[in-house]
Amino acid sequence: MGADFGAGTGADAPLPRRLVRLRRSSAGITLYYPLFRCPDVAVPLALFGALAFALPALGAAALLPSALASAAGVMIAVLVGVFIAPFALFGAVLVLQAFYMLSHALRVEAGPHGVTSTVLVLGVPLPRKHLAPPDVAAIVPRILTRHQSLFSPQPIYHLVACDAGRTRCITVAASLRGEALMMQVKTAIEAALGMAAPLSPDPDAPQHASRRDGFDPTK
Repeated sequence: MGADFGAGTGADAPLPRRLVRLRRSSAGITLYYPLFRCPDVAVPLALFGALAFALPALGAAALLPSALASAAGVMIAVLVGVFIAPFALFGAVLVLQAFYMLSHALRVEAGPHGVTSTVLVLGVPLPRKHLAPPDVAAIVPRILTRHQSLFSPQPIYHLVACDAGRTRCITVAASLRGEALMMQVKTAIEAALGMAAPLSPDPDAPQHASRRDGFDPTK
């Protein structure tokens, strides 16, 4: 039996329940990152995507009736469509990404068995990802540009568990606001895995380097 998901136990500082919930048991820890964690990130992204989709669509709708009146008009409509279609597609992708941000949760189990990560989309679990204890070489922070909030100066971190060659990485934390929360969760995962944590973390060390190149460990 383990403690219920809550705001930390014992000497742990309280965890924000809307971002992450922690449960301890004899088998290790379970972290749950609930739905609707970052509406301030997803909603502006969805609005921008909807605008990027709507403007080309409205322009095409206005052009289409007159374009179909002649063969030349059809050719012009095709050329214009080839030009504006990528913008509409880009907008649709952003809307879908924003929906995914709001509709997925993450469940992570860490302990002597290793680390297991499960993404749940509207409660439906996707295939689990697992790293055995010998394969977990580091818990690495990541900052993804598209997951940052326009309304907060605090960076939003993800954590990924990686093997020694960084060829296999699985997400073990998402939507952690600020370095303090990121380090708290990182330390809890490392402790559950029996990993030796550095005595004085160096924010300039390579394993803590920010990354803004669009890498998404969930894919």
